[in-house]
Amino acid sequence: MLVPTCAATSFIVGLAGRPAPLLVFATPACPSLLHLTSGFLLVQFPDELIDVLEREPGLPAFLLDGQAAIFEDYTEIRGDQRARLKAVVEAGRLRPGPFFVQPDEFHVSGEALVRNLLIGCRVSRECGHVMRGGYLPDTFGHVHQLPQILRGFGIDTFYAHRGRGQDVKAVG
Repeated sequence: MLVPTCAATSFIVGLAGRPAPLLVFATPACPSLLHLTSGFLLVQFPDELIDVLEREPGLPAFLLDGQAAIFEDYTEIRGDQRARLKAVVEAGRLRPGPFFVQPDEFHVSGEALVRNLLIGCRVSRECGHVMRGGYLPDTFGHVHQLPQILRGFGIDTFYAHRGRGQDVKAVG
């Protein structure tokens, strides 16, 4: 049985500073999940997640941490589950991408961020849907060009987590 390991604590701000139209329902982005064995992340977790999403229509959606890399690994191991995975993505129950992997923005070039988005969008599209939200909640700062890069991919919503000091009250 899939058990939530942490609550989603991200907040959403449109790139223009207004509240964004998309809500975050759940996220696997937390230390207790990310440090589990790769076997759980690559096979057992997606197996259980698909089961839960099919069985529980009242659960609105699951945000896949803004990444799509797990799809390639999972379908390589569980190719027989590709149709089920695609069905929950196409139904909007599982939201992958837009990134291929979560980048640490200050350790890669702007070109690497763009290529990461290109690959993530392609992999997500092949699975049925690309989430059009800039989901980077667990980095330690953002490069100045991030809004430009995201807008270049048709993304006008940004999800953030760290650095929530006194500015939260000002942002809303």
